[in-house]
Amino acid sequence: GAIGGSVSAIATTISSTYLSQSLSGVNSAELLSAIQTMGGVIWLFPNPDFYGSNRTYISNPLGNFTASNLSQAYGYINANISTDMYNDFVKYGRFHYAVNNGPGIEVYLIFGNEVKTPIHFTYNTSDNSYPPEIEYGNGDGTVMESGLRWLERYSTKQYPVYSYPVTGMIHGTSLRTKE
Repeated sequence: GAIGGSVSAIATTISSTYLSQSLSGVNSAELLSAIQTMGGVIWLFPNPDFYGSNRTYISNPLGNFTASNLSQAYGYINANISTDMYNDFVKYGRFHYAVNNGPGIEVYLIFGNEVKTPIHFTYNTSDNSYPPEIEYGNGDGTVMESGLRWLERYSTKQYPVYSYPVTGMIHGTSLRTKE
């Protein structure tokens, strides 16, 4: 999950409306400002190496934003620090060695699936000031299924990858799930 990334991570850095839907009693604009300057949040973003650089994550009247042009979306809302962090993320990457070479060990993937997971956010205003329409797909509630299964592409006879999807298991609960 942490390697595949989550579209929700983008939504938390691009609009306070997504945050305010989830949190009551918190000044969402202040929280948005804090999150936009937290470098760690970038590590939660969908990795373009897995999902492709042209997959649309966010849409608003100014356009459709993908991994290849997401920094434009930040520029439109004057989130320059987020723009810099995202550009560094794309430039220096994360786990690029694993992406290009595979883990080089036998792997057991245990993850949730068949849980409604955000895959696309559509804002009706260019400043993303209203709650988004959210398109859902399959995953673990946070990470899309393709991000959860990304290591499968490296399965070899020497280093097999075994996948164990657990129906209905929500992201982050695997250590508390009996299966």
